[in-house]
Amino acid sequence: MGKLRIPREVEIAGLDYEMMESAKEDEKAVSSATR
Repeated sequence: MGKLRIPREVEIAGLDYEMMESAKEDEKAVSSATR
């Protein structure tokens, strides 16, 4: 497998992005549950 080495910054940014996205989903779920 010729996998490209992902730079650390990009890896971290990707993780941050995913966490932000899931946090948004959680927020939606919480706000709809409290209503």
